[in-house]
Amino acid sequence: MFSSSAAFSPADWQDGIDIVLLTHSTEYQKSTNTGVLVQQSLLPGRVRVRRVPWSRVEPDALLIKSLSEQCSFLLYPEPEALILDVDHWQLHWQQQATPESTQLLQQQPVGTQRRCIQLILLDATWQLARKMYNQSPYLQQIPSIRLQSARPSQYLLRRNQTSDGWCTAETVVLLLTAFGFVAEATLLQQSFECFNQRS
Repeated sequence: MFSSSAAFSPADWQDGIDIVLLTHSTEYQKSTNTGVLVQQSLLPGRVRVRRVPWSRVEPDALLIKSLSEQCSFLLYPEPEALILDVDHWQLHWQQQATPESTQLLQQQPVGTQRRCIQLILLDATWQLARKMYNQSPYLQQIPSIRLQSARPSQYLLRRNQTSDGWCTAETVVLLLTAFGFVAEATLLQQSFECFNQRS
């Protein structure tokens, strides 16, 4: 389980987080897709969002290149996935976020390598996400993360396909919360609540 003694610390994402929404083609036509909401709500800053069409035969070249240049994690509940307990991680970083530590994380000596974690999400139904994973060998080589939280899904526009599942926007909110990007998580949550009230 991820904890304060995990393999990386906030210093590992002091330059922000890159979020890649690897999107199945069917999602681009759905008005209920929340991946586009994530992209529209989070303007480039500490959190950078890129929506990438998934292809079985032609993987995105920029994504493939980034896997060799960045510390990357795939959000996918495969058996060996690391469990990220969102509720406990949020509490831990809140306790650690003293003014001194925050200032330290914002300082980066000139010439040092950019420190930014890349998080890859499969933007699709659970059934299609499984197919995407199984048909993409490169995804199977990326360390996986599985989210854990007591927070239930509030998504109303589609029927949940798993009892502990969240839509893409909710998942990104949980991830941002866990990694300490509270302002960005709050902004996306507010956008999602408005989006979720559509009839």
